[in-house]
Amino acid sequence: MVVASAVAGARRRWRSPTPAVPDEPAENPAPQPHSESLARAAERGLAEMADLRRDPREAIIACYAAMERELAHVPGAVPQDFDTPSEVLARAVEHHALHADNAVQLVNLFTEARFSPHVMNEGHRDVAVRVLRLVLDELGSRSVA
Repeated sequence: MVVASAVAGARRRWRSPTPAVPDEPAENPAPQPHSESLARAAERGLAEMADLRRDPREAIIACYAAMERELAHVPGAVPQDFDTPSEVLARAVEHHALHADNAVQLVNLFTEARFSPHVMNEGHRDVAVRVLRLVLDELGSRSVA
């Protein structure tokens, strides 16, 4: 219980503010299809991971924050202030916006980056990039079907 409270509290403290201005033009108020929003989330996550000025820990945290902001565009999967990372991605899985195995790997990497004291290396970055590419591949196969 104490660990869960600490995780939730720490998450609230580091959470980046939601942008006041939407990324999309006002002329297009219709919500994005789930796969398009998640593809954009994965692409933004990959962009954060590719920023080699950040160490792997910072890149993984930035990746997760970028993906969380994009999930705000998936109806029913919108992150809430009180959510843990697991709850955010579990909701995305429930709404078929993300495959469960990929969500678990992303949450584990984020949790490790955010809360573990050990050094994270380029292998951690590589795993995150691989999982994000799996997400994009899965979304690509859905749109073809």
